[in-house]
Amino acid sequence: MKKGFTLIEVVIGLLVLGIIFAIMANYIAMTFNYTSSNQDIAFANVKANQLIEELKSYIRKGEEKRAEYLDNFDDGTGYNPVLTTIKNATPDHIMSGNSKLGDGSWRFYRRITVKRLPNVESRDVRYVIVEIFKKAGSDYRRLANISTIISTMGSPDIPQQVYDVYLIAIENVPGWWVNTTNLRMMIDSAISEMESRNPNLTIRTHWITRLSYGRDEYYRPYINKDNTVASSIPWAYLYPGLLNNSLQANSYYYDANFIKGKLNIDGSPNDGTYALADQFNHSMRYPDESLRYNYEKQSNPNLEPSWRMLMEDLFSDPDKYKNSIIINLHGELMPFPPLRNYSDPAKDPTNYPGVRVVTHSEKLKYNVGEDVKLRVYAYLMPEYSSPDIVNYITVLVRGVNLDGNNDGIIEGIKHIEFIQGDATTQYTRVTAGSPSHYEARVLYDDNGNFIGTKILLKNTPTKCPYHSSSRTGLSSSYKLYGLEYIPCPVGTSSDYSAWQDLTTSGDSPKNTARWIITLDGGTLNSISPSNKVLTIETYIGDRDGNSIPAPVQYTTNRSRTFTWIGLELPITEKFQFMGDPRYCPYLDVKANSGYNRWFTNNLSGYYGFTGCNNGWGMSYSYNPPFDSDIPRYFQIFRDGILKSRSIFNSVTGFSFYYVGFGQEMGGDTANPYINNLLDNPISNLPWGGSGSTNKVDEIIPDDGADYSYCRLIKDKNSNWYSRIWLGELYPDSHYNYWITNGNLSAPIFYRERYFSLGYPYNRFKRTREYGPPTALNGSSSPSNSNLGFNHEHRNSDNMASLTDEGRKINEAFNIVLPESMNARRPFALDVNLQTKGWMPPQWNDTSFSAYRGTLSFYRVYYRMNTGDNNFNSRYNASALIKLTAPTLAGDTKTGYFLINGLSPAGEAGVAFIARYAVVSTIMGFLDAGNPSNPDRIEQVPYVTITSPTEIDEIDNPQSITIQWTIEWKRWDGKPYSDYTYTDPPPVVYAVKYSTDGGKTWRYVQDDQPTFPGERPDDTHKIEDATSYLLNTPVDKFPIGTYIFMVEAYRRDIGNHYAFHQRRVFIRR
Repeated sequence: MKKGFTLIEVVIGLLVLGIIFAIMANYIAMTFNYTSSNQDIAFANVKANQLIEELKSYIRKGEEKRAEYLDNFDDGTGYNPVLTTIKNATPDHIMSGNSKLGDGSWRFYRRITVKRLPNVESRDVRYVIVEIFKKAGSDYRRLANISTIISTMGSPDIPQQVYDVYLIAIENVPGWWVNTTNLRMMIDSAISEMESRNPNLTIRTHWITRLSYGRDEYYRPYINKDNTVASSIPWAYLYPGLLNNSLQANSYYYDANFIKGKLNIDGSPNDGTYALADQFNHSMRYPDESLRYNYEKQSNPNLEPSWRMLMEDLFSDPDKYKNSIIINLHGELMPFPPLRNYSDPAKDPTNYPGVRVVTHSEKLKYNVGEDVKLRVYAYLMPEYSSPDIVNYITVLVRGVNLDGNNDGIIEGIKHIEFIQGDATTQYTRVTAGSPSHYEARVLYDDNGNFIGTKILLKNTPTKCPYHSSSRTGLSSSYKLYGLEYIPCPVGTSSDYSAWQDLTTSGDSPKNTARWIITLDGGTLNSISPSNKVLTIETYIGDRDGNSIPAPVQYTTNRSRTFTWIGLELPITEKFQFMGDPRYCPYLDVKANSGYNRWFTNNLSGYYGFTGCNNGWGMSYSYNPPFDSDIPRYFQIFRDGILKSRSIFNSVTGFSFYYVGFGQEMGGDTANPYINNLLDNPISNLPWGGSGSTNKVDEIIPDDGADYSYCRLIKDKNSNWYSRIWLGELYPDSHYNYWITNGNLSAPIFYRERYFSLGYPYNRFKRTREYGPPTALNGSSSPSNSNLGFNHEHRNSDNMASLTDEGRKINEAFNIVLPESMNARRPFALDVNLQTKGWMPPQWNDTSFSAYRGTLSFYRVYYRMNTGDNNFNSRYNASALIKLTAPTLAGDTKTGYFLINGLSPAGEAGVAFIARYAVVSTIMGFLDAGNPSNPDRIEQVPYVTITSPTEIDEIDNPQSITIQWTIEWKRWDGKPYSDYTYTDPPPVVYAVKYSTDGGKTWRYVQDDQPTFPGERPDDTHKIEDATSYLLNTPVDKFPIGTYIFMVEAYRRDIGNHYAFHQRRVFIRR
């Protein structure tokens, strides 16, 4: 039997450890020599960190037991192009990632230096230096130099505080302070550095990369990966990829490797599992998105939610994400999902070309017991003149049995009305009869699986021509964008809620529904649960149980819509957000002013749509930038931060200065990192050109691009164009081509400006100075309606100074921040918006001003020098802003915004910007925990296992008592900030163990499998105790090494936790 250590040996070992760690402090250094190529520097830093971690793993994972074996990795004075330690790897191995220069030599080289510590004779510790060089001619220019100490002596597991950080890095929206291809690399490098400098700190990253899930699942935009943007691009829907700049490695606008949605990469489909959501292919309805996400999560349990889903949960389920740390890596650009709360029609271009059918509920939300009314529409696309009739339309009430008595009589259908009429017959509303007008039955498939209640509608007209003598029907002058499809409640001058329909006499716009189905509220109430989401599906044709696809299965011949009974609406469904307000089919959304006010002001004859305008934002050449409800987007985003009491940061720059919905391309001369389609002209085929190259900027209109403004897709050979607000991305004549390619060929189909297609203005994506006040909707004096939060534009001679509060960042993270820094985007809480001409158009509208909040500087990290450009103490360059405001939920909440107006990335260096974004946001989290703050953020505990210890001798135990202590302090053992933390929140613990070195874990109570960081359920949580007696019978705990882990969670807060683990050896 092996002997344990004697006390003298332990004391000597600890003394040696103390000496070694003291020496370590004098030798650890990290040097970053920044050159003009920040992308190369970022790549070098990532590779240096990677090599360090590989060498650490080499020891930790037992490939060798002693640190002295690291000597074999020393490169001496040479330069090695293999940027990984994997055996037999070549420079272009996936883990090396090196690339060649034009002369055939490798671009990057490493040099690993392994040294003994001076005056320390030990096989168990080495000082390792990793340098990364870039070859420039015959010279090697050093880009990164990172050092660390690697030791196997003792291998103590130290307590950890884990902070969950949600990083918004949307795969198909451009970054604004650095290219999207480098977003993740920059932040990963910054986080690795912070964890290296702070051994007790763990940052658990949640990469939010999906904007949303796109509706059309055939959609497959093109991206160039191996060919540059100057090469032929014969597709209309596209994401520019590899640029023409051969001087930089990894020079992409969008990176095909980063985008996981469906793409056409250089002519070949990738293996994407979902359709991208973007400005063309709008987001799924929320129930469908949740269904799709849960379906994918079955095969990918660690799948993070989309940005749309996270925005929804921050508002609707705020406890799930309470105290979140959220960083928008797109910087000045705010990504938003392309939302619409109404469904697209079903279509079957093969059998019914040009025909569209759709069902909408009259209201989006109903009370329990209230009758539910559904309106069914059929219409033709304008390029088709027939057929006049759809023989059958199947309407399915999914998952609901409306035959309450199971007697074949569908009591749940209260009645169905049909509006009949045409150019020769006056339009009238009649009570539909069965079976002459419709049939209804409960539907099962051949295996007896219940599907729902089917309503088969017969002989539905696709047109509604005007009947002259009665003045019923729809006059051709009131077609909506050439379609006989008007789904909104039109209203009258005396009753805005009236459904002025085809039976109404008059030459005016009218709702064009042909069927009104009333479902009995009492029957619906009797079906459990009474509070429910009702799913309605609509198909062209007569569908039996075996031809109804599963909900997650995609088909163009299905329209799925939803209504909520007795439930609160998802906040991303409560408003229209996108599209013409006349496409919004819900009476309650109209009554609550939830329609999109910013698409058009041409609403003559439509009543109750007040406050509508041609676009939102600061116009350029009479073109307002947005046709979407930008104020609503920012409102639900802001309210989510408030309701979850989270902290949000957008890296640096002029906050909320742009908005992206996906597939943006362009840039801004103020930021050279994304101005790549001006410096890198792109094939003009997608813009209808002949194949040469042109400069493109669809984001902003005023930087000299050959093709500017946002675009729709147009057919050169017909009048067809993409009506994206109805899900029309391709003409029916190209249906078979679409389902194969998910795209349209250019230049036959090309990107055309809105104005050229008959819309009154062109669009672009710059919110400018309207963005910041719209986003936060508050000021230091909210009673003064002229004041609001905003930035200022300044040149490069504006300096900001580090404050005492900022210096605490140095102490907390073991870094040194500059005492002064250039700050070109300073900000204040009380800018006079009226005087500056920066007052957003919705600012004094009660639907917006009623939610105005109070802003205050809770902490200031960099303050503007008051002598520069007449700045006073109102202006800061980096600060934690506290916002308390009413929310759309009817409550008043508080959240935090870490705003940085420091130098753009090109001047301050992207590596610093990335690092500062992380540390300043976490510091804001710590600062906001002061008990004197009534809206404090509860802090993370610090847990330590006190027994067993690593030097305990555990011989033949029948049981082991696992004991721990909890303290309320920062990861380094110091106070969280400049306060004493009192009245901490309640804590629950999880105790877990591993028998295989941490590969798998089990709960101590019942051996149920778990994993690190999984919150315990009620069965496995431990409350009001700091010890656990674990029975260790020999048959279950034979001789060997075990790891015990204690995790501490704030009971009522899902984010962030602490843990400590001990490795022990049981002798038998």
